[in-house]
Amino acid sequence: MALTQKQSDEKARFAKLGIFLIDEVLIYKSLLPFKNEADDFETNYLKFDDLAEGKIIDTSGETEEKTANKLSIAESCALYCGTTRAFAKKIGNLDLAAQMWYSKSDILDMKDTEVLGFVNNLVKTITPLLADIVFKTYGITALQLSDLGTLAITFNGEIGHAGMVIHGATVSNRNLNDVIKLLQGNIEMMSLLLPNFQKLQPDFVAGFNLNSKTIDLGVHHGGVMGKITLETTGAALSDIKVEIVGTLKNDISDVLGEYAIIKVSPCTAIVQASGDGVVLQQKVHTFHRGKIEQLDFVMVAIKE
Repeated sequence: MALTQKQSDEKARFAKLGIFLIDEVLIYKSLLPFKNEADDFETNYLKFDDLAEGKIIDTSGETEEKTANKLSIAESCALYCGTTRAFAKKIGNLDLAAQMWYSKSDILDMKDTEVLGFVNNLVKTITPLLADIVFKTYGITALQLSDLGTLAITFNGEIGHAGMVIHGATVSNRNLNDVIKLLQGNIEMMSLLLPNFQKLQPDFVAGFNLNSKTIDLGVHHGGVMGKITLETTGAALSDIKVEIVGTLKNDISDVLGEYAIIKVSPCTAIVQASGDGVVLQQKVHTFHRGKIEQLDFVMVAIKE
């Protein structure tokens, strides 16, 4: 069974948050309710991963060469993503690190028609880093990226030779979706407890918020992310609703004043921010394919 797009997106989100929590366990272990929720999250993710790996794929008609090419692409992408993530963490670029949460299984789980777009965006993201003196020491070269792009083009040309049959999709999807709900519940509970760390561990709070959001390389869509602050003091504003007018796309700013709205098709739309005690603010924004762009709001307090 192939994962649906939503299941695949959630899998990527759960994976990156899970690794973040493992890395930061020394910070949150003192707050037992948070630690218990994090442990439960890990257990539920292992269940989800087992169910995802248990999908049944009928590869009748698929050439051995095509299978081998996709595997090679997945291995190379996973290597370059992991290496670039290590570099990003080293220099403190959390946004870049968040974009690099892709494993071999994540690429193998992609629809064949999505692979070329993903590879093109990955190459486009990494290429500017090649000029960085520090990044050069991590071993990724222009030739390697070129070879990866060429292989992806070859693989794309082979699409259509394979047939995929889903066995027991109803039961399998129900099981996967049930575990997804459990994991989403774990994230919600941890988010409620997160303010306990704001004063002494603001970096942990920022990292959790970043890694718990669904952020990818934007193969099909774009989006915006930014910060909401008060004009007079510059203080971060939480509980501000940011929405794309005329759609259901929205997000609520967190304790750091940060929000993110992603997976928006290319268009020009009005993005507005509103909340208690502040004047509604609207901005016209053009959403571009494959780009998550910065869009901040500086709010004016309502005079009493």
